[in-house]
Amino acid sequence: MRPRFVLQEILTGLRRNVTMTVAVVVTVMISLTLLGASMLTTRIADRMHQRYFNQLEVAVYLRADVTPDQRDTLASTLGADQRVEKVVYVSKEQAYEKFKTEFTDQPDLVKSISGPNVLPESFQLKLKDPKQYENVASKYGQAPGVDQVYDPQRALQPLFDLLDGVKTVSRIVALVAGAAALLTTFNTIRLAAFSRRREIGIMRLVGAGNFTIQLPFVLEGVFAGLLGAGSAVGLLALFKGWVLDNTLKSFFSTGVVPNAQWSEVWAVAPWLAGLGILLAAAASYLTSMVYVRV
Repeated sequence: MRPRFVLQEILTGLRRNVTMTVAVVVTVMISLTLLGASMLTTRIADRMHQRYFNQLEVAVYLRADVTPDQRDTLASTLGADQRVEKVVYVSKEQAYEKFKTEFTDQPDLVKSISGPNVLPESFQLKLKDPKQYENVASKYGQAPGVDQVYDPQRALQPLFDLLDGVKTVSRIVALVAGAAALLTTFNTIRLAAFSRRREIGIMRLVGAGNFTIQLPFVLEGVFAGLLGAGSAVGLLALFKGWVLDNTLKSFFSTGVVPNAQWSEVWAVAPWLAGLGILLAAAASYLTSMVYVRV
């Protein structure tokens, strides 16, 4: 098979069905962009979960009227608990100093706290397995001198739920857009075969095989899929550089929610390119088997 002939057939098909080819590129671009956004969201959620799930400490806040004996007994019990990796006692003075350090950029809030006596003393626990929080809370929540047991991870659970919802919606929309891309590719190849039915008939008469006839159609699909995947990567890069790094810069600057890294964008790019080419090639091949088989 001559490469020049294959290239000529590809260019002919693209020229005759330029609008349908553009439709394939756009639908592939949309579906892969949504899929890429879902993959980036998954990576951000995983990093958040790893950061907060493994590093945040459970706080056992003591009552204002806790006695020294109650405090000492609780410290001994916590230190002997096999589920607790580390116990750190935080006095009222230490809590106040930590509060002023963490909220140094909010002087009005700091001034609203009159002194150390306003904040409770506590034990900060590092659990060996953070999943044991419920068991630890049920055991020590009603202990003498304990006011409450607080896990900061629970406050972040709505955020994790929101990210999970965004991931799910993105994947559903990506699947719908992907199905649309497959159908558009199917129609494009079918129209290309119809517009070149005379050439296909001549090729059959001279003894051309299935592979020779089908290859230009498959490569047309691959070309459209590659353009769509490349456009999707470009949109992800634009989203990262313009929306995340500029528009939402103040949101990510707090550090509560980690921003996506450029390395993550480039890590997703090969998967999108491969998937775009694979889906377009598969749809083109299956369609060409039906409409241009010998």
